[in-house]
Amino acid sequence: MRTHGVYIIFYSFTLRFKCRVKIGQTKNHDRRLREYQTHLPIVAFSYWKETENHVSLEKKIHGQFKEYRKSRREFFELSVWGVLKLLWAMR
Repeated sequence: MRTHGVYIIFYSFTLRFKCRVKIGQTKNHDRRLREYQTHLPIVAFSYWKETENHVSLEKKIHGQFKEYRKSRREFFELSVWGVLKLLWAMR
């Protein structure tokens, strides 16, 4: 059985070298990715971190990147440097 985890979906890149990402939690990464491929314009790639502490990890990452949050709760717009910081926070 798979444990819960936190995922990042990189779905759009702008001309200003910004990346739009969705940060969330799920029990089934593959199913969640398929669901978002029908909703989001372009899913470039995704990252999955399997963890038993998925709720606290997601909350921590949302807090660290709250200034980059877009209109919806789990959507963020990050620079290339912000993406690197996000991947580092997920380790």
